[in-house]
Amino acid sequence: MRPTLIGLCGPPQPAGRSFRVCPALPPAGRVGPVRRRSTGVLLALGVVLTWSVLGRGVAVRAAQLLTLAGAGGYVLAGAYPADVDENRHFLAALLIFVLGNLGMLLAALARRSTVLGAVRWWSLGLGLTRTAGTVLFLARVDLGFGVGGMERVALLPLLAWTVGVALRALAARRHRPESAPPVTSAGRGGSTR
Repeated sequence: MRPTLIGLCGPPQPAGRSFRVCPALPPAGRVGPVRRRSTGVLLALGVVLTWSVLGRGVAVRAAQLLTLAGAGGYVLAGAYPADVDENRHFLAALLIFVLGNLGMLLAALARRSTVLGAVRWWSLGLGLTRTAGTVLFLARVDLGFGVGGMERVALLPLLAWTVGVALRALAARRHRPESAPPVTSAGRGGSTR
């Protein structure tokens, strides 16, 4: 048995070969799949709730749809952990890595008047970081902190980007002038006296 940080699993493999990493806890005791599914659901909910706030245009809608696809990837990755079904987990990861990343890069092309246009450089910087992380992860280059570290470089910028976009959307809503006064019960044809 080969020792890993997670537990003991599988026979030793020759150098450079991969081996199956088995979790130390039984499937019911693991939080990773639940966390991934929760992340996907919350990400999708955030996209849906900010649909009209982020603006209009092809780049905005494409970024939203691709981010929804990335959220679906998180849900699928949680439903199919790598130690249960590696092929489906990999396909889910491709949704997160490729489509979610493409959504961030397309957000950088949004019109300046939109919320996504206001965070253009944030989107571009994190999108390029994710692209580099994805390429290095798929090429199994670790840069000194392991392939799992490269996986985090490919995944975590999406979450940081969503927080940045949400904060910008909140700031835009706070500073947006009111187009019409709020409708009150007295404003619906009733008397104000």
